[in-house]
Amino acid sequence: MNRTVIFAMILVVAGASAVLVAGYGSGTVERGKAIAEGSGNYVPEAPTDDDVYCLLLANSYSDLTATAQDFADNMYGLAFDIFDCVTVTPTIDQLQAYDVVLLFENGIFANAPNVGAVIYDYVTNYDGRVVFATFVWQDWSTWPAGYGWGLMEGICPLIEAGGCEYNYDELDPGSIVPHAVTAGVTSLWCTSFHGGTAMQPGATGLARWSDQTPAMAYDATTGGRMVAISIFPAYENHGNYGIDFGGDFHRVFENALKWAAGMPSVTINLVPDAVFYHPGGTLGYTAILANQTDVAQTFWGKVVADVPGIGQVEVISPRPVTLGPGAYIEKHMAHPIPMAAPLGTYAATAMIGQPPDDLWDQDTFQFEMVP
Repeated sequence: MNRTVIFAMILVVAGASAVLVAGYGSGTVERGKAIAEGSGNYVPEAPTDDDVYCLLLANSYSDLTATAQDFADNMYGLAFDIFDCVTVTPTIDQLQAYDVVLLFENGIFANAPNVGAVIYDYVTNYDGRVVFATFVWQDWSTWPAGYGWGLMEGICPLIEAGGCEYNYDELDPGSIVPHAVTAGVTSLWCTSFHGGTAMQPGATGLARWSDQTPAMAYDATTGGRMVAISIFPAYENHGNYGIDFGGDFHRVFENALKWAAGMPSVTINLVPDAVFYHPGGTLGYTAILANQTDVAQTFWGKVVADVPGIGQVEVISPRPVTLGPGAYIEKHMAHPIPMAAPLGTYAATAMIGQPPDDLWDQDTFQFEMVP
């Protein structure tokens, strides 16, 4: 059977393939209902089925509410809830009610070890999704007067190395590594509240400040997904965009939250016309590809196939693809099936992402070749 002929059209139309993500928010806490302790009158907007539902976890109510509003005003496809953990620690069930958790702080606090313990448990035993940000590293056990985060310090992609820097800095553009977290990111700068970190052994760096200290890193080796960003997410509560901080600030956090939550920047759904085909017939399917962001996405795609009597083979070798901002393609494809096609069960799997190991999404469809 000419396997390339049958499966190549997947990549031609879609640039590769993926499956639409479902199943967000599988915990027991009602979605759209604030669980913030001491949250005053704050009522978060309830997420839609298409939103990534984010829990902002910190020790400052004013920073939490300001960040939730700022992020909601400047990000797409995200809904936010808050939890003030200055004296109360969230439970695993509460964390699992969300697609991703953003942990940050402003000033050290005595409850940090308890919060660190539940975050460690959430990531290592429940495949938790967490983004860490400044000033987490000022409560590190190595920081003077810091209470420490316990075992969480061993899994956060960045570790403390001198604490926050209170000076101007900007991203080194040559240090930006292609990844879903850095998609569309070309600049980031601030006058303070950044840096002071080093790489956790085993984590992968994504960008550095001009002084070459890490700005972003990720780790997905634990079963969960973690991103660390060494800038203060509540900047809008203490400064002004374009004056005290700027560049792709909101895009960095939007990308990080979506990637950690498991939402791909680009999705595709492959819908075959039928489950049974005959040699000499026509293989038909609809390919639906969508760029979920408002910037162009460049990624790599490849297709592998499970062929009866042969096993898995690489049908389409990895190649780069670019999809425009918000681009959406839905197209029906058809191709003749050779008369020599062996009978049995076929499966085509297409994958997109950034090599070598950053898989954004994938999709598989099966069909039977019958007499």
